[in-house]
Amino acid sequence: MLLLTMNIDAQRFGLDAQHIIEIIPLVKLDHVPLVEDCIRGIFNYRGTPVPVIDLCMFFENHKCRDNLGSRIIIIHIKMPDGTDKTIGLLAEHMTEVIKCNPKDFTHSGIHAAKAPFLQHVYPYNNELIQIIDVTKVIPDSISQQLGTVGLS
Repeated sequence: MLLLTMNIDAQRFGLDAQHIIEIIPLVKLDHVPLVEDCIRGIFNYRGTPVPVIDLCMFFENHKCRDNLGSRIIIIHIKMPDGTDKTIGLLAEHMTEVIKCNPKDFTHSGIHAAKAPFLQHVYPYNNELIQIIDVTKVIPDSISQQLGTVGLS
């Protein structure tokens, strides 16, 4: 399995590359008023309006910086009604893509009720990479708002 790794502040995270459609540079995002702060905006992705979730805001309660290293990770998620939705995840610092064996994942030892998408870690080069389960990363409260900003 391939794992895309990134840093959010001092913590390292990883996403299963099989869920990633594309990684693009940060583009101009159109603001959507009166939604959760972590919904950074929307942009036109190949003719479809795509909402973008700011991972720094989502995880650490501060906006990702708009710099040359910022990227939007395009993924598909399942909406609560069972439909597929294309969304973007904004991240500041992607570090690398690594090949790993999911058998080497281990439970973090912490049950984070507010973060069910963070259950496993992967030991790599004397550090732990926290695995983000993209199938569980967007809570229902935000998924419901994403359903209002554009269908895909």
